[in-house]
Amino acid sequence: MAYAICRTEKITAGNLNSAGQHNRREVDVPNADPDRGIRTYIGKGKSIPDLVHARIEKAGAKIRKNSVLAQELLLTASPEYFRPEDSSEYGAFDSTRLDDWLKQNRAFLTEKYGANLVAVDLHLDEATPHIHALVVPIVEKQQKLRGKDEYITVNKLSANDMFNPRTLRILQDEYAKAMKPLGLKRGVKGSKAKHEEVKKFYGQSHDPVIKPTPVPPIKFDELPSLAIRASDNKLRQWLDQVAQGIEDKLKIAVERMAAELGKVSKQAQAYERRWKAEKQRTATLLRDFGSLEGIRTVIEQKDAEIAAEKLLNEGLRAEVSDVTEKLDVAQAANEGLEKQVQVLKFEARIEQKGSEISL
Repeated sequence: MAYAICRTEKITAGNLNSAGQHNRREVDVPNADPDRGIRTYIGKGKSIPDLVHARIEKAGAKIRKNSVLAQELLLTASPEYFRPEDSSEYGAFDSTRLDDWLKQNRAFLTEKYGANLVAVDLHLDEATPHIHALVVPIVEKQQKLRGKDEYITVNKLSANDMFNPRTLRILQDEYAKAMKPLGLKRGVKGSKAKHEEVKKFYGQSHDPVIKPTPVPPIKFDELPSLAIRASDNKLRQWLDQVAQGIEDKLKIAVERMAAELGKVSKQAQAYERRWKAEKQRTATLLRDFGSLEGIRTVIEQKDAEIAAEKLLNEGLRAEVSDVTEKLDVAQAANEGLEKQVQVLKFEARIEQKGSEISL
């Protein structure tokens, strides 16, 4: 049974650029086949960071520190849906099944997220077709006017409202329902299985693993009968038939070996690109920190800074608490003084009226 697969990941200012570069193939992706392409259905012609910020700006929402700017949805299905004949064949898919699946997904995304859906990219250059969709979590909320008993509707950037444990469970149910006409099934509700992060999904599920196709052994026919061996012509014809059979089988074997060689060559190129990327990252780390010991030193320094920051925050909280208590005392004293002033004013008015009466 093939399953409908929906994974999500929060996108902040820290990983917005990298997500956009990956989804639009603006950087080298080691596990992607450069001979295959991607298709952009929403947000074409603009960078993903620009699309996200444009939606936030149009909604008039404010960006707080460490705000979740978007939620990335990775949508796909079990390999056996796309290639029912051989689910292990890397990168292959049935075009009719892909079109049906794509139609269902686009309808589901646009109906559910509307203007908040800013980017939809279909990747066909990895093991199994999949969609990267970015949703900006703009929600309408009621806000009370300051000093008034009135409320207005405002747009807020709030991933906690749009993507929380409850709404994510609803998302899985709704997505499975939308994919049901294709014969796809929802995963087990409440499963204890730990889902991999989207980044790990890129590197594992879509990593090209070549399984060589076994070449059938060449089998020789049985020896000719005595009647054939007794005749030179018949024996020559039999040998010609055997030679032709061997030649045909060798041709098939060579074609299959050439196909396997092509797959292995593509895998080697993918691993070479990955190796170069890792080499570049390692060189950057060594340039910035000098050595592994340098990295450990930086980590220890950061841990010490975090510990100091915590102590400072605790001290500030204690100071705030002390100031709050002092303000409470001052406010109480102020209220007492106000009452005394009111009493004095009252007594002054009585005394004034008494003076007027005596006159």
